[in-house]
Amino acid sequence: MQRDHRTGLSSLFLAIALQACTGGDTGDLDADGDVDVGPTPASRSAALAGPVDAMRLGIRFAGDASGQVVVISPPSHTPIAVCEASCSVPLTPGESIELIAVTPSTFGGWGGICTGSSPVCSFTPSGSVVARSTFTRAPAEEWTLLLPDRALSADFDPAGDLVVGTTGGVHKVSATGAPIWFQGAVAGRARVDPSGDVFAVAGQELSKLSGVDGAVLWTRDLGPGGCVEPPRMGHTFETAPGGDVAVQHGSTLRVFDGAGNERWSAPVPASRCVVAVNSEGVIHSGSEDPESFEPTILTRFTADGVRLPDSAEVTPQYQFAMAFDPDDFLLASSAGHSHVDLLRWSPEYEPGYHQSFDNADADFVDNGVAADATGHAIWAFASSENDDPLEGVVAHWIDPGGTIQSTVIKSSFDENDWTFGVQAYDVAAGDGTFVIAGEFGGAFDDPIPVRGWVQAYRP
Repeated sequence: MQRDHRTGLSSLFLAIALQACTGGDTGDLDADGDVDVGPTPASRSAALAGPVDAMRLGIRFAGDASGQVVVISPPSHTPIAVCEASCSVPLTPGESIELIAVTPSTFGGWGGICTGSSPVCSFTPSGSVVARSTFTRAPAEEWTLLLPDRALSADFDPAGDLVVGTTGGVHKVSATGAPIWFQGAVAGRARVDPSGDVFAVAGQELSKLSGVDGAVLWTRDLGPGGCVEPPRMGHTFETAPGGDVAVQHGSTLRVFDGAGNERWSAPVPASRCVVAVNSEGVIHSGSEDPESFEPTILTRFTADGVRLPDSAEVTPQYQFAMAFDPDDFLLASSAGHSHVDLLRWSPEYEPGYHQSFDNADADFVDNGVAADATGHAIWAFASSENDDPLEGVVAHWIDPGGTIQSTVIKSSFDENDWTFGVQAYDVAAGDGTFVIAGEFGGAFDDPIPVRGWVQAYRP
């Protein structure tokens, strides 16, 4: 389901010249001629260079949220510029222009040459003009971080800072979204251990990074046999209370200690590659029932590798994500046959809860779950399995009793032959807050940039 041919902004920016029209830094050219956007991208503007007396389009940003204005030449569907802050773009007299406002937050509307609330604006300039775009935060939205690469994972550390794994590296940011460090030598999904250090898995490699500065402490080759269809929002590896990390690599569960030594391994079903660890270090691997291929079976091991009895039929549908709350209840999220389910589950199922929603997609949809220290859960699922265009996400903040306290809905738009949407790859819960991480952009054939995004909410 995941499209590996999407590689962030670097290929798109080959078509965009590099003069920032407000004097801001647009980055340097690397050896391949791509734009080096740097390890902690802030709002940036890119536009074609041109003579100072040429006819120009001025784009002005307003509001309290982040976003982009993509300037398009309709005949060729080619981006002329991508602006993430106020910028100036040279125009050709008589050439039609389309502006597309894209954001994982809320587009508040246009001013100047463009009017109204539609994210797409078309006009043919006869002289220099100004367009004003307003991006606003959604209710309870605290901050949004735009990244040059797809955001694959998010996890809070013990201090409340956030670690984000992307296709281009691992970022650590503060609870307010301010950059702390970036490690570009290790890409992929990342999880934080109880001491604050970071484990990351990309392809066949497992790495450990210092939580203080992101330095790579060691890397281990996992070898071939990775998960054929890893879940988009489930965790294929997880840290354990004693400093270990449990990695499901294909049909093998492998456990490494904090020094990189493999402590033990065991065969497990490879159908879903979803792992969760409770506070006692008991490792749970989820897979479909081998007979019905639907209800989830949990294969369980102690921290020392002793296999415990399986738990059968934990969820009614395909298992895609799971996590433990502070009381060691399993939060099991699953989807299939036009609905998604979340169960707060124990072998006795008391005092648990069950949330279920109908979904327009007849098959499974991506879904994920995480819990904070108070037992609140963030549960998210995709609007549809379709990712061309990106179809959006629904996220529910649920109290320990199973009551939904807040809901975030992000959907796609389709207008003037342009599409835009968001997609979630992970969710994380902190101290009364939650984040959603993923990508936003257009359909596969559209030139709207695909970017990473991380968004924080405090319900």
